[in-house]
Amino acid sequence: MTSPEWIFQVVSSFYDKAKIDVLIGYHFRNITDFDEHIPRIATFWELQLLGKATRELKEPFDVMKVHIPLSIKRGELGRWLVLFRKTL
Repeated sequence: MTSPEWIFQVVSSFYDKAKIDVLIGYHFRNITDFDEHIPRIATFWELQLLGKATRELKEPFDVMKVHIPLSIKRGELGRWLVLFRKTL
């Protein structure tokens, strides 16, 4: 069963891999306080998968606004999906 703890574990494990990945790691290594974002990312997925969050949100999510400046390429998205599937 999906739980907030499981979601946090998956998110943390995925980004541990993503940060050192040869193709997409540079996106994450350029964010100096990225580890502080992990709980917020996990909360986003809690909302998507469980319909509620266990952590308080200080501000609403604007997923597009945050990701557009990254200029993520199609192949990079594909790599993200490969790493995510491996993590699951």
